[in-house]
Amino acid sequence: FIIKVKSKTIMNEATNKGSLRTSYGGVGRNIAESLMRFGCDPLLISMTGTDTNGDNIISHMTQLGMNTSGIYRCSDVPSSTYSAVLDGTGELYCGIGDINIEEYLDNTW
Repeated sequence: FIIKVKSKTIMNEATNKGSLRTSYGGVGRNIAESLMRFGCDPLLISMTGTDTNGDNIISHMTQLGMNTSGIYRCSDVPSSTYSAVLDGTGELYCGIGDINIEEYLDNTW
């Protein structure tokens, strides 16, 4: 998620007016998509949850024609998400990552 505050400054401990948008990412996924757009057939090896966020990214990648056969779906943990909070000038104020799925990454899958 990308959250952008409309005012130039962010007011702490208050509601700030802004906008929110979803963007599919992850460095590896972004690289795989770029390679695919250049005519390559990359195989992304990764993991996602079996939740709505996982369903959405798999669906998005499939619609783009990306190979998703290397993505393991784990029902034990939610998909990773990252939220970037941008100030009114577009600079990163803070980022929050729910990346607990990394604890499930090992060489057994």
